[in-house]
Amino acid sequence: MRVLNLVAGGMGFVALAAMTKCGGTSKFGQDAGDAAQNGDGPIFQPGDGASDAPITVDKCHVPPDNQGGDAPNCTTPAAPPNSFSPVLKWKWQVTDGSIGVWVIPLVANFTDDDNNGEVNLCDIPDVIVETAGGGEFSRSGKLFMLRGTDGQVESTFGGVTVDGDSTPALADLDGDKVPEVIAVNQAGNIVIFDNKGSIKWTGDIALASSDEYASCGAISVYDLDADGTPEIIYGFEVFDNHGKTKWHVTNNGPGFWCPTPIAADLDGDGKLEVLFGNSAYHSNGTLYWSYPGVPGAPQVANLDSDSLPEVLIARQDGLIVLENDGKLKFGPVQPFDTGVSPNCWDKPAAIHDFDGDGIADIATSSCNHYGIFHPTSSGLQQMWSNAVDDTSGIAASTGFDFLGRGIADAVYGDQVSLLVYDGKTGAVELQQSRSSGTIIEYPIVADVDNDGSADILVVSNNGSSPALQVFEDAQKRWISTRRIWNQHAYHVTNVREDGTIPQTMGNNWKLLNTFRTNSEIQNGGDCAPPPPNPH
Repeated sequence: MRVLNLVAGGMGFVALAAMTKCGGTSKFGQDAGDAAQNGDGPIFQPGDGASDAPITVDKCHVPPDNQGGDAPNCTTPAAPPNSFSPVLKWKWQVTDGSIGVWVIPLVANFTDDDNNGEVNLCDIPDVIVETAGGGEFSRSGKLFMLRGTDGQVESTFGGVTVDGDSTPALADLDGDKVPEVIAVNQAGNIVIFDNKGSIKWTGDIALASSDEYASCGAISVYDLDADGTPEIIYGFEVFDNHGKTKWHVTNNGPGFWCPTPIAADLDGDGKLEVLFGNSAYHSNGTLYWSYPGVPGAPQVANLDSDSLPEVLIARQDGLIVLENDGKLKFGPVQPFDTGVSPNCWDKPAAIHDFDGDGIADIATSSCNHYGIFHPTSSGLQQMWSNAVDDTSGIAASTGFDFLGRGIADAVYGDQVSLLVYDGKTGAVELQQSRSSGTIIEYPIVADVDNDGSADILVVSNNGSSPALQVFEDAQKRWISTRRIWNQHAYHVTNVREDGTIPQTMGNNWKLLNTFRTNSEIQNGGDCAPPPPNPH
């Protein structure tokens, strides 16, 4: 693959391969655009590789629960060699006088584009962006809904100014199969918008809103107690689905910036524990375990040979890995840039198989380097690292196997560039200008226009670059992926593709074993990466 430095973009065209490589989205000779607008329900797709029998797939709706059981292996044909040819699909510049976007964009279906009376997966996805009016740590922001095909503004969320440095989330909170958007308003309240951008509920004031360290955190949504109604997590606090406080803990680590709380079933009882960075709490707020030191950014995956999850925490003194019960496995370690400034290690990580060996790897950064690491029984083994520029914040990253070859690419954004690396070698495949003071934002990968091919989204926030840029392959040969990215702590099993939250969440470490990365889809569901097929 060649290094690409894009200075101009094009729209490209829909190739037949892009329409048929995930079990087929073509029907009666329609192109991908027609198929995306067609809401006529179940279709027959080719077999799954195990037999020649066709599979009936409802392309407009997710199954009642597509999180249970093992994820099937992807049988999608890989993209042709040298298919990594990104072009600019569209860009969006701020229209409210702000300087840009400091948080990740979100993707889901909010609008009934085919006018059949239902919002579903046959409609065009929408992109949610949150601006910041006064720069980093600004409380003056707005929410916009953009059309996934071209970035045109569909809605400006009204009635309230939002906190532009708190990362919103989206989820179906009331069971109507249409997601809501959850944000923090200028006064610090949890505020929930409907799919048209109107305020639906205004909740309680979040304690994090008055904490200078926690106010730049990210919202996440889980059904913690498996009762069918999701909870909202922000800072060090849990809220109900209307934004009313349920319980909270104390931020015992002043100096830890921008918390990204997550949840996982660590004790195997069918309910989720909340991870606030150095501690885990049961769904009712009682302590499960706590580890000494300043909190950090938690991630959960299987990082060894047993069947149990580990908790990776990126914090000021380096990376630590804990067993599911909170016992130390190893750390803290600083795999490069030893002894750098404390805010250089509490950067959220991504987890994916980046070299095709079937074992999860860790993508992480300091202020000066970004790299991929193998977890071992006693530490981290470096695969590669490259110099980057992120002295200003705690930016994260993602990964995606764009060519379906069993080796994921690493996707990262520092202060000046969007960077895509070959996950196995670290070779630079794309370097595109962007500009950011960085808080905890990172590029995301999702199918924003329902064309069956993945897209890359990256934000900027100092005015010299568009506030949002969306890139695609010039011939739409990148493999298909989900049409959703709902929160900063995204790990596929946390949300169905229609925005509904699983009542009993599948364990990501037993299914895809990834974190902050998207999945390939085929036959209406997620699939696990194929064996390595390098070009």
